[in-house]
Order: sequence, then structure tokens, then C-alpha cells
Amino acid sequence: MEWLELEKFIRNEKVLEFTRAALSLAKPEFFYIPASSSGQYHPEYALGVGGLLRHTKAAIIIANELFPIYTFTPRIQDYIISALTLHDLCKPGPLHPIEVKLVLEPLREEYGVIFDRVIPLVESHMGQWNLFGKLPVPSTPAQKFVHLCDYLASRKKISITL
Repeated sequence: MEWLELEKFIRNEKVLEFTRAALSLAKPEFFYIPASSSGQYHPEYALGVGGLLRHTKAAIIIANELFPIYTFTPRIQDYIISALTLHDLCKPGPLHPIEVKLVLEPLREEYGVIFDRVIPLVESHMGQWNLFGKLPVPSTPAQKFVHLCDYLASRKKISITL
């Protein structure tokens, strides 16, 4: 994974393995599309070819900067990083957060607990931008944290050095 060295961010080997396996199921466009096709909802660095990957990396950088002021266990931190890595895996599309579960279903049997912890974090990452009322709203501290990191990574006035 040239764009993101996951082993720098995920300590648990099984969570790392799950995240890599999940990325192998991504649509090819995940690796080259912009985070926003209109450019309206993301900063300059998240636009153009590879913009979605840069947005994803920015969300992970933000999470790592915020972890010291939160009380998440190392395992929950790994689930959060996995979720941030995968949160836009099924973009584009307004229901992309819940489509991830379907795409990653083949991993459920092998990674049951990890799957069950990461998927709800992905599904609720849109927060208040639940335009169709069909997406889960963040309710747990970890879900709210994932939403916060994604939200901050999409702000035009915040620049992240990648």
C-alpha cells in the first residue's frame, strides 16, 4: 500500500490483515477518484486524481493527532484507523457508507469480531449528512470520533501536510 503504510497506524496484526484484505476488495476507482466530484465538499488536496486517497490519509493523520486527548484503547484506535481507511471504499454514491458492509461480507467469517467493530464505524461516518435518512447516525464515542476525523479532513479551511 504505497499511498498509506498501514503498519505505521494499526498495531494489531489481525486488524491490519483485515484492513488490507478489505482494500483488496475495493473497486479500482477507489484508488484514483477525487474525494468530491464537484469540488464543493473537500479541500484542494482531496481533488483530482487520487484525491480520495489523500482525503483518507488526512482523516487518519487527524485521528492520530487527536488520539492523545481521547481515552480509546489501542484496540479501539486500530478499529478507528481501519474504519477511516475504509470509510469511502464504495464511493461514489450517496449510500456508500452502507454499501461497504456488502462489499466486505466475504471477510465476515474470518474476521468476525473485527468486521462487527469496524463496519458500524464506517456506516455512521456521514454524521449529519445523512441525506436520505437511510444511514446510521453516530452514537458511540468511536463512531463520533470517526465522523469528526472525516469531517475535519473535508474542511476547505484546514490544510493537511501529507
